[in-house]
Amino acid sequence: MKCLSVSTSGFYLLFHALVSRVDSFVVPSPSVHTTTTTTRSFIVSSSSLLSSTSSSDDDASSSSSGLADYLASKYPSFYSLLKKSDEISKLIEKKSSTELTLFAPTEEAFEKLGSKKLSQLNDPRNLETAEKIAQYHIIKDALVTSRQLKTEDWKVKRKPGEPAPLTIDGIQTMGGKVRVGRSKSGGILGGLLFAKEDGYIAVGSADAKILKTETAFTEEEGVIVHEVDKFISPDVLWRYADQLRIPGF
Repeated sequence: MKCLSVSTSGFYLLFHALVSRVDSFVVPSPSVHTTTTTTRSFIVSSSSLLSSTSSSDDDASSSSSGLADYLASKYPSFYSLLKKSDEISKLIEKKSSTELTLFAPTEEAFEKLGSKKLSQLNDPRNLETAEKIAQYHIIKDALVTSRQLKTEDWKVKRKPGEPAPLTIDGIQTMGGKVRVGRSKSGGILGGLLFAKEDGYIAVGSADAKILKTETAFTEEEGVIVHEVDKFISPDVLWRYADQLRIPGF
């Protein structure tokens, strides 16, 4: 995808002036997605991402923070994890029109890992494990909205008082399939008994809660970011930390 040297606002004014003189010209419906849509403001060149140099007011108004800058600002630890994979780095820099759904663990989620696991993530010997963990937090070529994750299937027969099942019970990430269900809290024995649903959607074997869905990007821009309070990757991956490779993955 090549970047235009003319600003989007300048191009629009010129285009509007030309169109206004042609009565028979038909403007396509904005709700129709085509392959020739204007480049979104969050798509920037890789050379401008995470730049520490200052720019003029004109440059600041015509450029965008970008998806990579957004993740680096809101979820710095998660962003650092994603950058360990060359494939993922290219995706989050939005060098293509690939649709992405991300499940971004909060900074608190990283802190809860403890110093040992954090050290393992940064250890070069565990690069393969770190890349695999990162892959489990991205869905490539698909947008999965919070509404889709929360939709219930009322056609399924169930017992009186039993809630309708969710229409989606799992998602396919770059790393593998991850379960989706309703979050529960309270109870005893770690929530195994008498836990009650708390209104959140849980993702992954550790039942990571989707705290919110970020609105900085929209479906039309090809990015959805769900903020989660835990990692959604399988806990079994940590067993292969400090080893040379992950068998069976």
